[in-house]
Amino acid sequence: MSIASNVIDENIKLGTARTILREKLTAWNIDYNSSDSLFQLSKEIAENYFMLDDKENTLKYVIEAVLTNEPPSLKINLFYLIYQLLKDDEPDLALKHAKLFAALKLEYGAPIPSDIEELIIDEDELDVDELEMEIKDYWFEYKFKDQELQYGTITRIFENGKAGFITSDDGESLFFISYEFKGNLHNMKEGQYVSFYTKMGFDRSKNKESLNAVNINIA
Repeated sequence: MSIASNVIDENIKLGTARTILREKLTAWNIDYNSSDSLFQLSKEIAENYFMLDDKENTLKYVIEAVLTNEPPSLKINLFYLIYQLLKDDEPDLALKHAKLFAALKLEYGAPIPSDIEELIIDEDELDVDELEMEIKDYWFEYKFKDQELQYGTITRIFENGKAGFITSDDGESLFFISYEFKGNLHNMKEGQYVSFYTKMGFDRSKNKESLNAVNINIA
């Protein structure tokens, strides 16, 4: 399988992410299903960047994949891939990913590779939920490493509770979807002061791009 040397511009916008990723795979002559999810597409791209020995882009897309809502069982090998990427430069962080990988392998009764067994991991430390929560902050930090954290106030929530608007401290109105709110949804109410990052989306009602608030937390 040949891989094109020139890849699509890296400025992926939320509303067109699947299209951009599919174009990238097409440029690399990689087969994919038209119904493939953002997880599947990001995973494919991460694995192929790994084949190219491009550590930075591998990590970028593998983190994009692990931050999707797919269950951890589908991400087992991605946690192992992150371990491989980090083990030389960030061994402590790499070990946490190795533990998460091992915990999931044990949970599903699958064999653990010898290089992970050699790490002498205490099985009492292998709690999937705790490990995932512990290292999720790193994934978000890496994903938004080129942005400054912003602050604002939730000024509107739609009646169905699935979306709303935040007015930033700079006065800009930003659309958000409820699953981007990381706390208890009972706290997602108008007047709540929050922190967030931004990502380009697509406003279908206006047929144009718009800036959305993502990774929203109570400030």
